[in-house]
Amino acid sequence: MLASGLDVRVWVRRAEAGADLRNAVAQMWPDLQTQGLDPGADPARLTVASNMEEALEGADFVQENAAEDAALKADLFARADALLPADVLIASST
Repeated sequence: MLASGLDVRVWVRRAEAGADLRNAVAQMWPDLQTQGLDPGADPARLTVASNMEEALEGADFVQENAAEDAALKADLFARADALLPADVLIASST
């Protein structure tokens, strides 16, 4: 999504995971550039949110990537469903 020029907001449960994600994007970005990116693509369009509410605010699409734990995913989906308008698609990595 980021390489396609879209704004991306990520919510991570551990604060250090946000820094790890930013570092991973920075390391991969030169390789992505050689493969051709959308003109609007920019790693600065990545925002690490401090909570789910912040991450979902104004979202057009949600991609869930939590651990394969049915109870955890059920909780996340219920919380997201309560926060999002009915027309926002929630996809799962499962």
